[in-house]
Amino acid sequence: MYFVIFFATIILIESIYIFKTGLLGYQLYGEFDIGIYKYPVAIIFFIFSMYCFKIAYQIYKRDKNKQKAKKIIYSICPNCKETFTYEDLENGKCIHCKDVDTIDIEEYYKKYSD
Repeated sequence: MYFVIFFATIILIESIYIFKTGLLGYQLYGEFDIGIYKYPVAIIFFIFSMYCFKIAYQIYKRDKNKQKAKKIIYSICPNCKETFTYEDLENGKCIHCKDVDTIDIEEYYKKYSD
């Protein structure tokens, strides 16, 4: 993600430089005069940098959602009211009822608070 942000920043700076001077590149490795095409090239570089920032933001959101993903530790069967650790269950099914899906214990008590 940080590489994408760095790359997008460089492209953004380059687009501003093209827009101001009409030159592509830097004195270190050579500058190329792009003449009348400076505005379209600057706009293309700018759009590409914004697209790179969008990709970096999507990567950030994906990583943040992975961290937020809640692990179920304890679950309860809604039929027999037996509690289990989720690791002991096979595919989240109740050991006694066999075909009944268990529910996260916090969700169960929110739903059936009586």
